[in-house]
Amino acid sequence: MEYFEKINNSDKYCYFVQANEPSIPGYVHEIACFPHLHNNIEFLFVTEGVQTVNVLGKKYELSAGEILFVNKYDLHFYDNCAGVEGYILVLSPWYFERFLQTYSGKVFPMFMKDKEKNAAVFDCIKKWKSEYKKDSYNETFYDIYVMSNYLFYLLKERYELVESEQTENDKIIGRVLKFIEDHYKDEITMKDVAKEVGYTSEYCSKIFSRYMKENFRTYLNRMRVMKFTELMKDESNRDKTILDLAFDCGFCSQATFYRAYSNVFGTLPKILKK
Repeated sequence: MEYFEKINNSDKYCYFVQANEPSIPGYVHEIACFPHLHNNIEFLFVTEGVQTVNVLGKKYELSAGEILFVNKYDLHFYDNCAGVEGYILVLSPWYFERFLQTYSGKVFPMFMKDKEKNAAVFDCIKKWKSEYKKDSYNETFYDIYVMSNYLFYLLKERYELVESEQTENDKIIGRVLKFIEDHYKDEITMKDVAKEVGYTSEYCSKIFSRYMKENFRTYLNRMRVMKFTELMKDESNRDKTILDLAFDCGFCSQATFYRAYSNVFGTLPKILKK
């Protein structure tokens, strides 16, 4: 699924996980994800294997000892993760703002492939992960700030900073997806989105289809379906019917909801248990 990760955009957010590390009961994290973007910076540190990544519509490969930097609002995803080990670190802009101010908005290169230079960086990451608490709110924001900025320092000492590779269209799609995330419960159209971002609906539709590989309505209803599945997992919603939850997510008819759900999962939703 391609989507804008609003849940990960909270101030002082930190997500730090190692591949094949059990993060919640019954779930083992792999270095793989659907196309998405968010208002955070992201690092991928590959320690074993060869990882295929796609950033801003281009495919690359990273091998052990190499680092990927993903700037905020860069559309990206990882696949072909079999046999790959490594770490994923996602940080809210709050941890990165001082660095950006200091270096006039420049960022790290997308790929940092000098394995000799990266050795000390990987040592830093391994040490941090060994001390990192899975619930980042149990680790003080100050601790994360200190460690993240030490990481930034190590990378800055080893690589020349660059101008962001984002194009105007990259910024447009970020604004479009954020608007959809904020208003998916409403009866919105591409015209509403276009008005928000200041471009014609025809242009926005073209950009949207190029990045997301589907049209606006399909994406919107698929997002609503995924929001519906989140509500179904919430015990506080057990007194609500399936259609109650569907309507809470922006669907305006039973037929539209069932069709969208079936398109995503190939079946109809099960009746909620009381």
